[in-house]
Amino acid sequence: MFRGGCTFTACHDSVAPAAGLDLAAADVLDNLLDHQVVFAQTDKPLISPGDPGNSWLMDVISQCEPTDDVGNVVSHMPRNSPTLLPPEVIAKFRDWILD
Repeated sequence: MFRGGCTFTACHDSVAPAAGLDLAAADVLDNLLDHQVVFAQTDKPLISPGDPGNSWLMDVISQCEPTDDVGNVVSHMPRNSPTLLPPEVIAKFRDWILD
């Protein structure tokens, strides 16, 4: 799911992963679960298994102007993309977090 927009543009690849998040690694699930949110002030974890509404990843991939807990607007992902991911891809992420 991450190759299309996250590692393809070299943002979160193994060479120089943005915010320290390597989505090309073999242990990508561990990276996601252990990763501290950077560049936003939020108590939400990046991924909250079984709870997409409490997963920061869902905020940044599904909102044009996601805001953190103190109201700061942060960049949506994929960063610098003129559009959000297609709705069916966002739904796949939501389902993946629910499982």
